[in-house]
Amino acid sequence: MTRAIALIALVTAAGLASAQSAWTLKRTATAGETLRYTLEVQTEFAGNPITYRATMVDKIVRVGEDGTIETSSEQQDGKLVMDGNEMDAPAEVGALATITYGPTGQVANVVGDMVDDGAWRMAVLEAFVWPQGEVSAGTTWESTTTGDEAKGTRDTKTTFTVAGSETVGSRETVKVDYSATETAGSTPASTKGTVWLDAKTGALVKRVTEWKNVPIAGQILDGKVTMTLVE
Repeated sequence: MTRAIALIALVTAAGLASAQSAWTLKRTATAGETLRYTLEVQTEFAGNPITYRATMVDKIVRVGEDGTIETSSEQQDGKLVMDGNEMDAPAEVGALATITYGPTGQVANVVGDMVDDGAWRMAVLEAFVWPQGEVSAGTTWESTTTGDEAKGTRDTKTTFTVAGSETVGSRETVKVDYSATETAGSTPASTKGTVWLDAKTGALVKRVTEWKNVPIAGQILDGKVTMTLVE
């Protein structure tokens, strides 16, 4: 009898552990919610290493009944460090933009004084498209976006894979590896990295990304990007 009880307890514990290793990833947002991140970009220009640092401020402007989310995003106090010298970043770098995401997370609209085709392309490359149903470590899904000539976007394919869970700061997160690649056009851009998403709300907690041929402020750049939520 004692062995039977022990066996039942062991099976139950294993079942609970399994249940706790599955998540329903979805962005649960409220209008007015504001998240601040430290942002660092390491890149090169004309063969010279450059570090860009700023505070990124993301604010939820509107949440539609269908799950559409409109956000405003702006980089404040941007600084460039080159050859040991720090200077203010140009105004067009990180200027205020409003991005609308559809219910699945795909980009529906990008608006702003400094928005160009590069901003549209980057929005598509960096968008997190939500999976259908419950996921666990090892779950993989894909998203494809058809290019729009008027917006300057290109056919893009993104692959997501759940790597597991991790505590970042005070938040329990789901860790997801991803790679996004433009599959049409000359000098296609790509991004590859990892995002850590709040397990309860789906909010971005951390992002580490490698850029290749990405369009930023009229330039084509490679680099490494790190974003971390300020708590």
